[in-house]
Amino acid sequence: MLFIICLTSSCVTTGGNTESKDKPAKETTTNDNTSTTNESENMEPKVYDITPKGLDLADRKMSIRLVSVGDSRCPEGTSCITAGKAAVVLAIKKDGKESMLALTAKGLCKGDEGNCGSKGVQDGITIQLLNVYPPRTDPQKQIDQADFIARVKL
Repeated sequence: MLFIICLTSSCVTTGGNTESKDKPAKETTTNDNTSTTNESENMEPKVYDITPKGLDLADRKMSIRLVSVGDSRCPEGTSCITAGKAAVVLAIKKDGKESMLALTAKGLCKGDEGNCGSKGVQDGITIQLLNVYPPRTDPQKQIDQADFIARVKL
């Protein structure tokens, strides 16, 4: 008898959760966007390649520029004690105000899935560094600052 009661209450609980599955998902999505400004609340996240020349994002009413990259990543095909990292500084200009944001990407990490770089919030906009390009290939040669690209999602 106790088993039937437990099974019945379990079914009631599960039934209650399936009816409201859509509501929490919508709330979660809304909560994830609470750190964005009103203009970008309804915008889908997009991936951008940011260079030292900068990029004007008219749809977001802002511009973003790669200020500098500190590159200590282990070159591909070599053995290093640590993988190192690439530390980037981005200049974000919105509403006439420019601010800086520092993010890092792991060395020897490949892909743009979001597991290589850090995430930060600047002026109400969440910016995730996906990766830094090009990868280091020559341990004796540093990459010129003008050649770096920071791939970000915002």
